[in-house]
Order: sequence, then C-alpha cells, then structure tokens
Amino acid sequence: MDIAIIGGGGSGLVTAHLLKDAHAVRVFEAAPQLGGHVRTLGRNVAAPGLPPGVVTENGVLGFHRQAYPAWHALVAELGVELLDYRLHTGLFLDDGRCWVTPSALLTARHGRVRAAVESLRSLRVGKGVLARLAPGLLFPPARLKGRSVDELMGQGALWERWFRAGFVQVFSTPWEAVGQLPAELALAYFADTAAPEWSGVRGGVFRYLERIVAGLDADRLHVATPVRAVERVAEGGVRVHLAEGSAATFDKVVFATSPGQILRLLADPSDAERARLAPWTDGPFTTTAHRDDTLYRGARVQVASPSDFFACEGGARFAYNTSLTAAYGVEPGSAPIAFAHGLDHCIAADRVLERHTHQTPRYTPAAWATRDAIQASNGARDTLYAGAWLGCGLHEGCVTSALAVSRLLGGRTLRGVA
Repeated sequence: MDIAIIGGGGSGLVTAHLLKDAHAVRVFEAAPQLGGHVRTLGRNVAAPGLPPGVVTENGVLGFHRQAYPAWHALVAELGVELLDYRLHTGLFLDDGRCWVTPSALLTARHGRVRAAVESLRSLRVGKGVLARLAPGLLFPPARLKGRSVDELMGQGALWERWFRAGFVQVFSTPWEAVGQLPAELALAYFADTAAPEWSGVRGGVFRYLERIVAGLDADRLHVATPVRAVERVAEGGVRVHLAEGSAATFDKVVFATSPGQILRLLADPSDAERARLAPWTDGPFTTTAHRDDTLYRGARVQVASPSDFFACEGGARFAYNTSLTAAYGVEPGSAPIAFAHGLDHCIAADRVLERHTHQTPRYTPAAWATRDAIQASNGARDTLYAGAWLGCGLHEGCVTSALAVSRLLGGRTLRGVA
C-alpha cells in the first residue's frame, strides 16, 4: 500500500520505520527539519553559537527505563548508544533559599561535611513533600479518572507549586494550564517513577531518529512541505493536498501531528470524528537554549541539574532550567549549556543559542477521555493516528502508538514488546 504519514517528528518517523518493509511510505513535514519536538542543536537544528563538536537540546531530553520500555527496545534495535545519568533536582526561591537533592551535592564534590548537612536539609524537605503528596499519588485509578490536577491538588503550599512545576517540565504545559492536566496522566506518572534509572542519547536525542532517517529512502521524506487538507475518497483511499497546490492519492493516511491540528486538516470529518477530536487543542510552549551562567547567582548552593525549578513573581509561578553541562560532556569551568522555560527575563540575549516555540497538546480530562475511542477507530475511513498524546504524553507514547498502527497495517513490531 501507499501510505502518507503527516508529521516528521518522533511518532511519524517511528511509524515509517516500522512500515517501510511492508509498504511504500511518504512522510510530510511542515517544518524545515525532521524531528518535531526533538531539537538537538548541532545535529538536526543549526546553532552557530555552539562550539565545534558540541551538541545540546532544546526540547526532548531524557528517558527512563521504568516508563519507556518500548522506546528502549527501539533504540537497542537501532544500535544507539545511551548515556546513563542520575537525575538531580533543585528548588530555588527568589529570597535566596534553595534545596537540592543530596546526589547533586555529592556529584558537585562539595566538602563532605557540607554535603551531609545539605543532604539532611533536603531529606527533611523531601519527607514533608512526600507526606503531603502521598494521598494524591495513592489514589486508586478510579478516583483519578476524569479529574484534573486542580481537583486533587492546590497551589497554596510550596510542595504543591514544586510538583506543578514538574508537570510543566514533563508535559510541556504552561504554568497557567497545568491545573487542567488529567490527574491520571500527571499524578500517575510521578507515582510510577519514584526511583527512575535515566538514560540520555550519547550525541544528542536526534541520534536515534537520525538512524531511522538513514534507513528511509530520501525521496520519501518531504520537509518544508505543509499539508493543506486531507480528503477521503468515496471509493476508498485518501487524497493529500499540499499547501503548494499539488495533490497525491494514497491508500491510507497516518496523522502523526499534534491532535489539535487534525480537524483543521480533515476536509470531510464525520460527526463521530468531530466528537472524538474536538476536545483536543494545541498551544504554544517556548523553550530557550542558552549558555548563561548567572541563573544560580545568589543561591546558597550553586549546583545546576537537569531539573531545577525557580520561583518567579514572588512564587506566583515557577519556571525551570535544564542543565546539560555534565550529561553532554561540557568541560568543567566552561560556560554552561542548558535550556529553560519561563526564564527569558533572566537570560542575557547574547547568550541565547536558540529560542523555539513548540505546539503541544493541551491535555484536559475531556480530551484524555477520548483516546480509547480514537485508537479504536484506527483504520476507519483509511485514517489512522499516532502520537505521544495517545500514550503517556511522552516519547514512549510515540513508540507505542506507532506500534499500534504498524500492527493494524501488517508492519513490524519490536522484539520483547507485547
């Protein structure tokens, strides 16, 4: 069959990888590069400000073995080298107070006495956080179903705002929209990841997608090629209309885009499709890759980690900075390398490497409740769907949704993945 895949991000490329031996696939990507939310500067995204040979991220970063089994199976098959690391985290208030995890202090080679003292402080804070959070995390799934973060968690206490900041980082959702996240998505994720074993991709996250791209025929990959509309043909098949005016007919179409784009692209949605897809919207989420070393100035403990949260506007909201200095092999003592969200007012303009606005799903309980029906409709009217939003909201969902499409169309699976 001839299959059109709309979207050249993680889910679209993995779908193409799994189907390429069974069918003729074509990938249509509107952006000038493949990768979607994977933005590896120095690899799929140009960054003139980077030193030669250095790569960094401005989007997707880490994967841990507990929550990403299918993704790990894929990269093992591709022969991609991983980089294991310990996830540190810190909380920095605008009055100078801060807490960092004990492992961060020890990694930074603080004096043993100081590290021990700071570890005890962090453990006390952590105990208080866990004691308060435990009831939310231990809710039975039935109680989480259909409810939002706002219905189960306030934001008056520091620990509540700290965890909301974590949701901002994990699900690429702006602070003002975090309260609408489905509880069974957000709280369940943190409940299942108490002691994750994290992996990065040596050489940058795009490295694994690069391996996939290398195995696809170049003339089947169309970048900077936005789709204007998708029309289902009465006698079967679909017609894909490109923005530049041409059109082509395929046996099937796979939407591997953000869910909020699908109804805009469908020229002839049925009432059932409208009902399933209408609750889904997308919105902007901006991240800034930078080399600014002033963010931690004034903090009593200056230890940068991949998951640091900063209070802004007197604690009314929190932002994050993701330090990649250690994980990406940047020489100690050189200017740091990181990406951030919500901290543009703190980052010097001459130290910005790239600022990018992603379109990310706005997860709500109403939208989340439609996923089973959407996946059950896969194949109807020669239309299928793939994307992180159909799974856990992360790259594991990219892989599992691509596997679901591949199974339906007689493509490959992954060894060891049910």
